[in-house]
Amino acid sequence: MSRLLLSASLIAAFTLPAVTAAACPFCSAVSQTFSEEIDTMDAIVIARLSHAPLLPKSGDFNIQVKKSKFEIVQILKGEKHLDKHRKVEILYFGEAPKGAVFLLMGVEPPVIKWSTPTRLTTRARKYISQIIKLPKEGPQRLVFFQEHLEDVDEMLARDAYDEFAKAPYAVVKGLKDKMHHDRLVEWIKTPEVPASRRRLYLTMLG
Repeated sequence: MSRLLLSASLIAAFTLPAVTAAACPFCSAVSQTFSEEIDTMDAIVIARLSHAPLLPKSGDFNIQVKKSKFEIVQILKGEKHLDKHRKVEILYFGEAPKGAVFLLMGVEPPVIKWSTPTRLTTRARKYISQIIKLPKEGPQRLVFFQEHLEDVDEMLARDAYDEFAKAPYAVVKGLKDKMHHDRLVEWIKTPEVPASRRRLYLTMLG
């Protein structure tokens, strides 16, 4: 499909006003991005599960739920708020094996309140470590997230999409010369790609 035909398809498919919106006019973010969460947190760490107590049996309401123990292996934010032992105890009800890696985010030091641990793949751990170093705005930021659109790790694919959906439209346009045209066309033609994402990819091509 030529660029001209694709642009015509966009006009026919979306009868919205001219592109003056602050963000992508055809996209809606799914959730808060990792970057947004990180900005609101006092402490961000990568930690390894070192001990997880047995989960109580179904219907057993008398047993006291014990916390799981995590060992911090990388501090991404808020080192001054963490003690030197680098140990964290949090309620965790998953079934991850000992040694599994998690993202832990906390607020309100000095006694940090930790949010629910998020398990990370190797790709996700690298992703989180990289996004905290990105510029806060501008096309160069989207260059990074473009590489994770339709990522094999669905959590990263969703986050990358949300970054584009929330980016000012002018910034998305600023990515023009660095967009992966053929890759975008392929995703648009793939029925398994969610409609919301295909709308973004049509917008990027248009």
